[in-house]
Amino acid sequence: MLKCGPVKQSAVEENIESINLAQEAHFSEKKSFANDFNKLGIRLQKQGDDYEYSTRATSSAAFSYGISQSKGLNSYVGAVFVVPATGVKSKAAATREMTTVTILCQANAPGAMKPVEPAYQNGEVACGSNTTEIYRYSP
Repeated sequence: MLKCGPVKQSAVEENIESINLAQEAHFSEKKSFANDFNKLGIRLQKQGDDYEYSTRATSSAAFSYGISQSKGLNSYVGAVFVVPATGVKSKAAATREMTTVTILCQANAPGAMKPVEPAYQNGEVACGSNTTEIYRYSP
């Protein structure tokens, strides 16, 4: 019998990455994140058989969730943070020039629980407790 867990989890990772990319594009264009998939221009069923998707935006970050609807699948959380650009010649310019960093984290245990959100502190982005980093991107 073929196990579907890794395939389903690969799909949720791709969906969260797509939400992260849409949030980055939205921020680049509008200088804000969105709390709604329609405003992001993505077509994603919020409720599926295996995962429930949602997004939450603040002024400096957007969080995207893929919450497992099955006891055997892990939940995910992705984040996009607005951070000062690095490599800028002056401190004054660095405060004006911003960029984004993204991260995707997987809950360490399966189940339908919302994972702890990643955080940006002291110039670093990191997954929350009881989650493991799947990927991160910072320009």
